[in-house]
Amino acid sequence: MAEFDWMVPVSLVVLFLSVLVHEAGHIWSARRHDGTADLIVLGPLGGLSPVQVSGNARAEFRAHLAGPSANLLVCLMCAVILQVLGTTAWGLLNPLIPSDLATGATLQVVVKLTFWINWMLLVINLIPAFPLDAAFAMRSLILDRWPMLRPAQASLIVARTGQTLAGVLAGVAIFGRFNDHELFVPIRLSLIAFAILLFLAARQRRFFDESDRSEQLLLAYELTGDLEVLERDLREGGPLKSGPLRRWLNQRRQTRLQRQQINEQEEEHRVDEILSRLHESGMQALSKEDKALLNRVSIRYRNRREI
Repeated sequence: MAEFDWMVPVSLVVLFLSVLVHEAGHIWSARRHDGTADLIVLGPLGGLSPVQVSGNARAEFRAHLAGPSANLLVCLMCAVILQVLGTTAWGLLNPLIPSDLATGATLQVVVKLTFWINWMLLVINLIPAFPLDAAFAMRSLILDRWPMLRPAQASLIVARTGQTLAGVLAGVAIFGRFNDHELFVPIRLSLIAFAILLFLAARQRRFFDESDRSEQLLLAYELTGDLEVLERDLREGGPLKSGPLRRWLNQRRQTRLQRQQINEQEEEHRVDEILSRLHESGMQALSKEDKALLNRVSIRYRNRREI
């Protein structure tokens, strides 16, 4: 209706401010635990700011849930205001089909909008699926409960949980029954789109963690220059999927084997010359290096025969 045309721009302003409050909660909690939040990225489902609280899984857990907690605080304030204005927020608790959202005086409608938008942000971000806050909180909780797990392993558990929930959500959208026939199609399409978003976000997060692990391993190799250390880290951390690091590692291993074969061939050619000198002049004609070379080649020959 024309008298409610103003609700669209007001809703956008309220959404922007609500997401800002959401992010302020994250930043406040992160800095309270000596964390960092140098960048604010706002999105329609909440902020996507890289909040970091290093070395403390429980502090990370609280920092990730601080955003939804801020939205909950706004909801409680709006509920009190609505009570003072002579109405309630009970009909707004349905995140898909809120009732009586546009009824009442202008102030009541604005407060209801504020309540419902913050309630939506709260409910959505409590779904344990990437990129939502509850997923990162669940990841921190897993790392706190099982510290022997790597962050990538915890992310994999959360990602699979999120993909399972995405499947359930898609099933509800397809087979669920909705009483409001006017919103029948929009609700189903919205739920299906949201389920697809969660499923793809989980896949992207798994790829991100795999890439991040590759970068860390490559950095460790650059610092040490030890390929064996890199291979040991791969064995301890589990196999990497086919990717740049795996291809690079295979190439380095192949290059090392080729270099080793060339060195062995050169040593075997030198053995003939050493044996010739040994036959002509005796053991005293051999240097320590010659004796060590003969010993290495002898051991190598014995190993080949055993194989």
